[in-house]
Amino acid sequence: GASDGNYLIDPDGQGGNAPFSVQCDMTTSGGGWTVIDFQDFNDGTANGWSDPSVDTASTCPWGPMLGGYGVWGGGSWSQRTYDLLGIPHTTASIALDYLALDSWDTENSYVEADGNLLLYNTYYYYIGQDYCGTGAYYDRFDHVDSTISHNSNWMTLTLSSTLDQDPW
Repeated sequence: GASDGNYLIDPDGQGGNAPFSVQCDMTTSGGGWTVIDFQDFNDGTANGWSDPSVDTASTCPWGPMLGGYGVWGGGSWSQRTYDLLGIPHTTASIALDYLALDSWDTENSYVEADGNLLLYNTYYYYIGQDYCGTGAYYDRFDHVDSTISHNSNWMTLTLSSTLDQDPW
């Protein structure tokens, strides 16, 4: 019955580290989720990512994005390791949007969390809708919303693809 918001927690109990404030999601999938990170890249930065390139000039309706048109092409990938703050847990929830812009000719997208494959799609030349690429090809939009078994103090999220062309 608790609402979304900030809560004071003390994962190691009294006498250890000091309690700290966290944002909690008390509605998604029954609630009880500690929000470790939320990024929309609106400030043009991608702090903590191994390749922090952000497309800030995009015409996409979502605004700036990690990677994006004219930014990531063949061989591009990025990874970020999250500190889960010592909070005991048995599951982790990962939600993100993956946008494949323009010409993907039998190339694959990947999203992994600690080696768990969350998204694997093969994109073909003419699928989807033109969201914001060149307009000459079609784009593909996928929403990742996964819950995995997890109990480590760290989680590494990896975004990659098998693209073999430049970002244009």
